[in-house]
Amino acid sequence: PRFLARATTDRAAMQKGLDLLATDSGAGRFAESLNEATQRIEKDKGDYFPVIITVGTMAGDANVRESDINSMNKRLEARPTTVHVILYNNGSGSGSGGANQTQIGISVSKYTGGKFESINSAQRIQSLLSEWGKEVSTMVERQSHQFRVTADRPAGASGAIDKISMGAKPPLVIAGLSFDGRIR
Repeated sequence: PRFLARATTDRAAMQKGLDLLATDSGAGRFAESLNEATQRIEKDKGDYFPVIITVGTMAGDANVRESDINSMNKRLEARPTTVHVILYNNGSGSGSGGANQTQIGISVSKYTGGKFESINSAQRIQSLLSEWGKEVSTMVERQSHQFRVTADRPAGASGAIDKISMGAKPPLVIAGLSFDGRIR
């Protein structure tokens, strides 16, 4: 993966980045690129809930190392990230690795609360990116009003944490507590 534009609210900078979007030659490295994206997020010290929207094809990644998938999942657990996946099949067959891309795409999007779409029409990419972009924008707006609260267990306590409650003085309102920061 490569940055076409860093995260910004500057529409001109975003458009400039989109103008650089072009297809690559050779087979795609879907799992490898997701793994690298999660490595970049792991290194980023920003205080936000990352979102990845990835568009790939059904060709490539015939051999995926289980250790890479495990590492990626550990990073996604440590730094909650929502992953949305669009896989394009141009109709010429799934090619090498298509089953891997599909399995990984479905798994990572389901695990992170993201969306998965397998499509046959390139025109659908534009409409999906527009739809998902609006949803991500809404999610980011909602999350920008969140407070991060960390709770420590009393000494000697053990077992699963299955309930947390909280109170606040007016005008604050407590709504939608989550363990991972994702507000849906």
